[in-house]
Amino acid sequence: MRHKPMPIREETVQAHKQRDHYMEWRTFLLERKRYGQNLVSEHVMELFEEWKREKERDEIRENLRKTASPLERIGLTRSVSGTSLGSAALDSTSSYMRNMKSMSATETDFSHFDEDERTDRTEVDGMDAMEDDDEVTFNSVNNMAQVYAFVGMHHIFERGTGRTQGRVIKFGNNDNDILAFASSDGVISIATAMNKPEVIVELVGHTSQILDFDWSLSNEYLISVAHDKTIKVWNTNTAKCARTIPCKASPTCINFHPLNNNIFLSGFDNGTVTVYNLSTGKPADLKRKAQANTLKLSYPITALCITPLGDMAFVGDQKGFMYVYSIDSSSGLFLGRRIHMIKCSRGGPLTSISYSTYTSNSRRANPCLLVNSCGDDVVKLFGLNRKTGKIEIMGDYPVPHRKLNVRSVFCPLVSFRHGACFVSGSESTEVCVFDLARQTNSVNRLMGHSAAVLDVSWSYDEGLLASCDASGVIILWKRAPFDNEIQQRNIEEKQKREELARQQALLDQFNVQ
Repeated sequence: MRHKPMPIREETVQAHKQRDHYMEWRTFLLERKRYGQNLVSEHVMELFEEWKREKERDEIRENLRKTASPLERIGLTRSVSGTSLGSAALDSTSSYMRNMKSMSATETDFSHFDEDERTDRTEVDGMDAMEDDDEVTFNSVNNMAQVYAFVGMHHIFERGTGRTQGRVIKFGNNDNDILAFASSDGVISIATAMNKPEVIVELVGHTSQILDFDWSLSNEYLISVAHDKTIKVWNTNTAKCARTIPCKASPTCINFHPLNNNIFLSGFDNGTVTVYNLSTGKPADLKRKAQANTLKLSYPITALCITPLGDMAFVGDQKGFMYVYSIDSSSGLFLGRRIHMIKCSRGGPLTSISYSTYTSNSRRANPCLLVNSCGDDVVKLFGLNRKTGKIEIMGDYPVPHRKLNVRSVFCPLVSFRHGACFVSGSESTEVCVFDLARQTNSVNRLMGHSAAVLDVSWSYDEGLLASCDASGVIILWKRAPFDNEIQQRNIEEKQKREELARQQALLDQFNVQ
């Protein structure tokens, strides 16, 4: 009895075709490396696009050859998409395809290869021909507009009627559901964001506009600063104020130390930055003479940022200067004099400083800073040399920003993609998504706010984007789903990097002791 052959599923055929294309692409790269061409990461994707275009042309020619009559093959022309292809065009193939065909013809016979070529061939079979620092994932989505497409609004919170600003908004650390947003009436709202978005608790205690707040690493505590010259420590489990710290000047910005959540730093409008102990509510105790718990600068402090390793602090002031200081990775105390100072704006205050260790799909760290400066109508990207602490401008991106405190943030998942992105609010009522590799136009603009967008925040897995505006409206944007496998690999890679950073910080702390 003859068995009926099983039909080949369409997705299986597609998977085999995709694998064959990937092998051809790797073979092409191997040929380029063999002939001495240096393949750096910024050139690889240009070669990939060129190779795809050549392959599409060759497929058109091959289809013509199959459907053409014998007379057409020896001299007649066929028109494809308005282009006349003669016999010479039909018979010719690109140099890329000739290289690939010659390689595939000898794939099972290594007799005429020398020892180096055999080694290279084995690398292609193992898909390791490219260096680790020049990774390209064939199946990844290289079009950033598709990666950062949104399906619509997930939910809208209305916290005011035009009087109350939604000044600051932040998801909890490593959390997709817990979201906090502060308003100018002195109230911090904590809400759920995923399945059933709703405000679950309100933290009431400040008597004037809240300027900034931050989550502890475990999301157990939240610290906030306001114009009422107080710093408040909130226990999020009980929704009560655990401590109120009175200040002589108005605190303007605040950050927990990333590795020691008993320490936090706060900037003030009198030009000082102070390191506080959460348990005592007082400035942190000095352990050595070379350390300091307070900095005194010339102008009011407007922005503050700490690296994930807790060893460097970036301070922005009202005149557009950014200062780099070295701090202790365990106690948060300042070590010695400042490392570097740079002018970031034409005179307006710096309203936001964001830090990212990885800003490309390379495994090599390339730390960068994202700076919003009021009055310049741009968001500026700076490269950081961690050995010297020096900062250099790398690019700027057009964002309407003249008067208000607009903030921006890096997109947290960058690995296994070609490049990285960031999101910024704007005074044009739009949420702007930019690709770091393109300084001209944004890859996406979300329109739904009726007032200037002041702050934005990503959930841990980039599934939701939260934005708040000057009228008190908070919008949750739901991003369109993309390849789950790639997304899972991005999250796993981020977790590995965070774990390595924690281990390195513990090792540095042990060496100091």
